[in-house]
This record gives sequence, C-alpha cells and structure tokens, in this order.
Amino acid sequence: MPLEDLIGPNKFIGNLVREWPLGIDPLAEGDDHLRGVKNVLRNSFPTVNQARYPASFVLPPAGESEEKAGALEVAVGTDAQRPAAPSNGALRWNTEKNALEHRKGAQWSVIDPTTAPGDMIAAGANGVLEKVTPSGVGQVPLWNGSNVVYDYPASRGFIDGCVTENGATATRKKVNLGIFRNAANNAVIEITQVLEKDVVFPWTAGDGGGAFMPAGVVGANQTLHYVVFTKNDDGAVEWGLDTSPVGANTPSGYTFQRRIGSLVTTSGGNLPLMVQRGDLFQYASWDDLPQTVITDLPEIAVAPRTMLGVPLGVELSLQGVVNFGDGSQATSGVYMASHFMAGTLQDIQYRAYIAFPGGFVFNNHEFNDIVCSTSGQILMGRHTGDNQIAVFTYGWYDQRGQDA
Repeated sequence: MPLEDLIGPNKFIGNLVREWPLGIDPLAEGDDHLRGVKNVLRNSFPTVNQARYPASFVLPPAGESEEKAGALEVAVGTDAQRPAAPSNGALRWNTEKNALEHRKGAQWSVIDPTTAPGDMIAAGANGVLEKVTPSGVGQVPLWNGSNVVYDYPASRGFIDGCVTENGATATRKKVNLGIFRNAANNAVIEITQVLEKDVVFPWTAGDGGGAFMPAGVVGANQTLHYVVFTKNDDGAVEWGLDTSPVGANTPSGYTFQRRIGSLVTTSGGNLPLMVQRGDLFQYASWDDLPQTVITDLPEIAVAPRTMLGVPLGVELSLQGVVNFGDGSQATSGVYMASHFMAGTLQDIQYRAYIAFPGGFVFNNHEFNDIVCSTSGQILMGRHTGDNQIAVFTYGWYDQRGQDA
C-alpha cells in the first residue's frame, strides 16, 4: 500500500500526500499513518500549545492563503485596555483611534489611522507613528520641534494682515483678520474672527471683552503692545495689550504668541487714534501728535534725546518733523543719527530757512527712517544757528516681530 515516510525530525506537512491512504489499503497500517501525521504536526508547529485562531476564524477557500482571505483577527480595545507588558511586534485594534497599532519598544505605534482625505502617517515624539490631519485647504506637513503637524507654509517672521484699528469708542481697539508665524517660529496662527476689546478693562476672552493684561490700570505716556496668542486646549485665537513686548502678562492657558504692533497713550492716559498701513503706524489726529521741545541742544550731542510718542522696548524707524525756534539763522540745521551709528552724528536732513509774508522765518526738517533705540531715542546735535528745536512725532515703522 502507499505509505509516506513520515518518521523522523525533518518530516513536515509538505511530506504528506493528499491522496493517501487509498480506500483499498489494509486497516493494519492505520496506526502507521496516525503516528506519521502526529510527527509531522509536532515538527511543523513545535511551539503551539494553545488555539492559533479565535473561534470566529473562517478558513479561506481552497487554493487561497489566510492573508488573501483577510481572516486574521487581533485583540480589540481602548487605550486603557492595552496589555500591561506586551512583546515587541504585538498587534491590536485601537477602538479610540479606529486604527491598527503595534508594539514598538516601550510604545504602541499606530500603523494606519488614516480615515479621511489628506490624512497622513508621521513619526512624532519618540518615533511613534501617529495620524496627522489637515484643518484647512493649503496646509502642508511641518515639523514643530516635537511632532509633525499640518500647518500653513510660512517663512520665519512672516506676517500678513493682522492690522490694528480703532474701535467703536475712544477706549476700544480691534485686530483684523490675518495670518503669521509666532515669535518662537514653531507655529502658524490665523486670525479668523475680528475681535474688538476695551483697553481700560482687565483682559477677558471673546469679542467685547477687556484688553489690558497687566495688573493695575492704563497710565499716561505708557507703551502698550498688541500681543496675539492661542489657547492651549482648543486653539482659539485671542489678543490683548501688554506693557511687555514679549507678552509676559499673557493669560495662563495660552501660548504661541507674537507682538503685532504697539501704541503709546497720551499725556492724559487716553488712547490715541491711529492709522495702520502694513508696518506703518501713524497718528490720525493732530491733537494726539507728540511733541518734544529741546532748548539746550549743543553743537555736538553728548547724550541721546528721547522722542516722545514712540513705543518703547522695540526698535522702530521714526517718522517726524524737526522745527527750529524762530529760524533767525539762514544756515540753521541739525545733526541726527540712529543708535546704530555708534554716536557718529550725520547731517541727515538740511533745508534752508523759509521766509513767510510778514518776515516770519520758519525752518523744518522731515525725516522718515531714523532708527530709534529700544528706549525710543536717537542722537541729535545742533548744526548751526538756533539752539531750540521742537520734534513732532507723527508715526513709526514697526517690524511687528519680523526680526524675531
């Protein structure tokens, strides 16, 4: 009768002949067949000591593999139901992430959590694979220093829009729509709702809330900086006014901040009306225009002169007009220099006197790009002629954090 050679250590399932034994074989050889089948099974599955498949396992059709039939089942459960000490390579279905995950080192890593168009798999902290989902059209995957996130592509210091504006009353200001990279350069913030706030009230969230973030009240000739920030738990975008240019008084629970502009209160502690065009901030009312009168200006400057009306704590390019006393000297002039010039005075602007009807002589010098120090100062010195000048500040160019 036909009888396979199934005895020994190197006999496996492949040694079995499907058609044997034949129906005419003697019954006395049945025990030889059984011993051979047992040996083959033990050799082929030497470590199996429990059920290989769950009770719901369905055999694939003849001629197809288990993988093709899709019949392999794994443990199912939430994050909390994960095994305490699984082996590397263990598989399970995470019902919270709706995804298959596997054990890699000391972490469970998602294999394929994509569920919607635009989803992608990325290795985040500790090399763990996670799903990354875009929240808006035009976003791309970016590395924020600890994880991969979908965000809008923007270079360091980028800012578009986010223009400050006067509010409905004298104590209210608002920030318009825009998008920018934050000061730490690890996130892009988009302002999608115009929020108007009252500066004289302590900061509160939402449209119509207070805007003043420091303790105390708004003071006279006080520099206030517009700071935009996002809420940690839901990403809501808010803004407030702070005496700190880096937002030191930002409310707890908010992060990813950036200064987008500044203002200076009047000598009476009121808010000036301002007009912003891009990076240019200008006073909208002559009544608010700050003036600095200097009566002891030497021919060679020995100290910086503070220009009133310029926000302090940040570097700005000053816009203003210099007027000379009675202009009795036809050669009246002034030396001015930015703080970058290391004290070297330059004849920045010079204009001869102008005689008006009646004999009154008036002399002025307009300048638009003198860089102030963070103390709102530039160097000034008398050229010739009158030793009294008045400086009117009518605006400034502000980087708005672009050099962060």
